[in-house]
Amino acid sequence: MSEPHWEIEQQGKGGLSVFMEALSAAERPRWRIHLRAGEEGFVGTVALRWSFSAPTVPWFLFPGFFYGQGKTDDRLHYPALGSSDKSDWHSPRWQFALDRGAYPVLLCWQEEAWQGLDWSPHYSLTGGPSTPRQWGDSEPQIGLGLAWEKGEGELSLHLPANEAPRRHARNRHDSPTEKVLQLDPGQTLSFTVGQWAFPGDRHGYQKVLETVYHELNEHHPVAEPVEDETLAWAACAGLLNWHWQDDPGYMVYTTAYDRSTEFNANNKGGTLGWHFESLGFVGGFPVIFGLQWHDRVYGDPKVREVVQRYRERFLREGQSEWGFFRTSYHPGEAATPNGKFPNPAGVGYANQDPTGKTPFYGSCWQGKQSILHARTTADASLYLARSLMLDEPKPSSEGLAALRRSLEAALSLQDEEGRFGQLYDLETRQVSQREGAGGLLWITALHHAEPLFRGSDPAWADQLVAAMDRAGEGYAKDIEEEYICGAPEDVSLAPTSEDGYNAIMAYAALHRRFGRAKDQERLQRAADWTLTWRKAMNVSFSPRSILGSFGFRTRGGDFASSNNNHLHLYGLNCLADLFYLSKLTDSAYYAERARDNWCFSGQLLVTETGQWNGQIGMCSEQYYTNDWSIWGSWDPTEAHVQKGTFMGMSHVWCVNMILLGLEQISLARSEGTLPAWWPANE
Repeated sequence: MSEPHWEIEQQGKGGLSVFMEALSAAERPRWRIHLRAGEEGFVGTVALRWSFSAPTVPWFLFPGFFYGQGKTDDRLHYPALGSSDKSDWHSPRWQFALDRGAYPVLLCWQEEAWQGLDWSPHYSLTGGPSTPRQWGDSEPQIGLGLAWEKGEGELSLHLPANEAPRRHARNRHDSPTEKVLQLDPGQTLSFTVGQWAFPGDRHGYQKVLETVYHELNEHHPVAEPVEDETLAWAACAGLLNWHWQDDPGYMVYTTAYDRSTEFNANNKGGTLGWHFESLGFVGGFPVIFGLQWHDRVYGDPKVREVVQRYRERFLREGQSEWGFFRTSYHPGEAATPNGKFPNPAGVGYANQDPTGKTPFYGSCWQGKQSILHARTTADASLYLARSLMLDEPKPSSEGLAALRRSLEAALSLQDEEGRFGQLYDLETRQVSQREGAGGLLWITALHHAEPLFRGSDPAWADQLVAAMDRAGEGYAKDIEEEYICGAPEDVSLAPTSEDGYNAIMAYAALHRRFGRAKDQERLQRAADWTLTWRKAMNVSFSPRSILGSFGFRTRGGDFASSNNNHLHLYGLNCLADLFYLSKLTDSAYYAERARDNWCFSGQLLVTETGQWNGQIGMCSEQYYTNDWSIWGSWDPTEAHVQKGTFMGMSHVWCVNMILLGLEQISLARSEGTLPAWWPANE
């Protein structure tokens, strides 16, 4: 890359002087940049640009948000490189705020070589006040830009962090931002920039991210951990008190934190709860396993009763004739302690009752009720297998029979490459969409199911192991191409952190079973890619915002996807695999990143009444660390800002994920992979 070229774009009055201070750095050249306002001060924007020749479009990486050339699925709405077309989110130039991503890093790869930048997440101001008026933003963050057009590429930094040509606001108010710095005379703005250039394959980003992660640690601490027992009992209470509906026995997907708002909704003949549940992915069998594990560790007769009723109903009603588990349950009317109300989740296509009062099993978010999503039904089978392993004195015969039928259906669809497909059609009993890695989770399901059948039918168990092995080869190309997509039902073929978790679990299972070097390499590569989504720094919030007043730490949180630009805690389902990888590689790095994720997630669960304005055991899916929303076509008005707030709805899968995280820590302890520095009471 060439020496940096500075372009100062002024708006209004004044000017800036630029001073560059060279810093020593083992990995790359670095500079401390000082921008000093003149006698008239400065009002405007600053862009720092690096241009380079690129005959073909590079593979860009802004971790946690922009991968490759961005959006590849035209059904989705987030940025992509391409010719300008505002209606379809394509543009040859993009600017983003740093809070959209996981690291202050922007890289590009072409012709087996990397080049890129890292920088201070925030700049400092001296010689005057440092407030939002000076920053033109809610925090003094440094934005970034990338571009490619007609054989020329560009990486850039922007102060303030404006977004253009569109803002990924997830609502109709997505026009570019127009923030400006307002510096007083003599004020100096300072930050550090590093420059990278090195040969390597597409995985070469890893050394950059690990280096930057360690450099950020001192100034971006993790949240304080919460004691295990406190989290365990709070999560269990949340599931039973706020999500479990005793008649006919199901878990409400979401319920309101503020019970007075639910009171008002009930008085008006409705409810704020979203009354449906998924059998895998975001509910169902994973919740059954989480509660069952809690009962086994802490002993709770009420939990035992709920688990038994809950699992028996799914085994009795939730399996299709083909063998796959249906992916959602719809209870008809919404049952609450204050009566039954029309279900705001809708009745779906399969309900033939026009009143919407008849319960039915459906296909989660697929729309067409004959279509099943591979990841969701595989997840149901995975956690059924894990649940059966906890049965005492022996696994349920009904459960074993149901699990075998599900696995037989999966094996009937495994193709010559070893892949299991993305979507399944219950009517034709065929794969209806092959593209996507949603079926990757069948590897983990097969791994956990095999011991259940080894004693009674060793030949069948051998088939499961052989299918695992073929699938490991079939999905290896997704890992090697650094672009895994298809795991969550609601984002189609966008890359997601959930794809990373599935890959980690799958290749950890393969390595545990076979102990092969290739599986370790794929596991490590999958983990590295997954950690591109994991926040390495803390967003700075206003102390008057709810996140700021709580002292919320974003380090360790994972971005859900490029499409869903919020942090979540789903990664707790593979903590033990990261500890396992740390042991394999003799590197504390993966265990440290697992710790970050655990500490981040512990902040989210309500452990005292009033925390997050909620009740004990509630846990929300979305904490807004940038200007991203869930509104879609609904208009929140142009004045609406999400950053610094959270969604005041408890999600059943989030509460349960705390239990799954605790189980994973317990598993790592039993495997001997939990690091010695892990607190004894954690």
